[in-house]
Amino acid sequence: MLEVSRTYGLRLEKIIVPMAKGDRSKRVLGLSFLLARKFNSEITALTVKDSRREITWSDKVAVVTRAYRDGKRDGLNVVPKVKSARGIKEGIIEELNSRNYDIAMMAVERRAFLSSSVLGSIGDFVFKHSRTTVAAFSIRNATFDYGRIMVPLSEQITTRTALSFALALKVSTGSELVLLDLRKFDKKPVHGFKLVFEQFDEFVQRFGPGIGIIKPVIGGNALSQTVLSAAHGSKPSLIVMGPSIQQGRPLRINSIMNSITKLSPCDVALVKK
Repeated sequence: MLEVSRTYGLRLEKIIVPMAKGDRSKRVLGLSFLLARKFNSEITALTVKDSRREITWSDKVAVVTRAYRDGKRDGLNVVPKVKSARGIKEGIIEELNSRNYDIAMMAVERRAFLSSSVLGSIGDFVFKHSRTTVAAFSIRNATFDYGRIMVPLSEQITTRTALSFALALKVSTGSELVLLDLRKFDKKPVHGFKLVFEQFDEFVQRFGPGIGIIKPVIGGNALSQTVLSAAHGSKPSLIVMGPSIQQGRPLRINSIMNSITKLSPCDVALVKK
């Protein structure tokens, strides 16, 4: 139990949510509220004014002010923060890299399959340059209901940090967690998620019931096709993945994560440590 908690425990004392107008930011803020209730987190609701373009920004201020009021109503500690910078993405990075946040949770619009971007210009920039853990939600569905969360367990598209975040969401939302055993795709595994499979009973004790393992029929399918097929069959409302970071190399969202993020029938969260 101690090893499970140490390996898959995620620090969530300070959460920051970059916000803009629209429902996507509200949905991610709502998720941060659920995490805060469970982990007693402080939430910073951030809005950034582009000093080169925006003259008035009362709408943005209203967004974070509303977040503060909603948090206060629910007994949560929400700090509204307004920042001016030479560009929204630059302002977000300045804030993330100059403060001791545990995780940034941000919403991005689903990108078209042929788009060169995975998370949009702001999301891609923040994901690449942040020194803070980032969970970027590529949102497809109009309604918020993460009743079933799927995590594909292959080192090519998932890290232990991503799984830790999915587990935190599971215990905070009461969701069902579906783990796809895709280890056959990893020819030279580093850790192989051994702890999950060797101490699965301890996982259930630590994170609660409602965790299941599915071993899909792989056949000749590619990894992305296998995940997408499992998603259509299991009907999750969220898929959680995460790119690994290799020392000395720039962060890269590979083509497999790109395809799954853009083609999945549900929302996708990419988590970067």
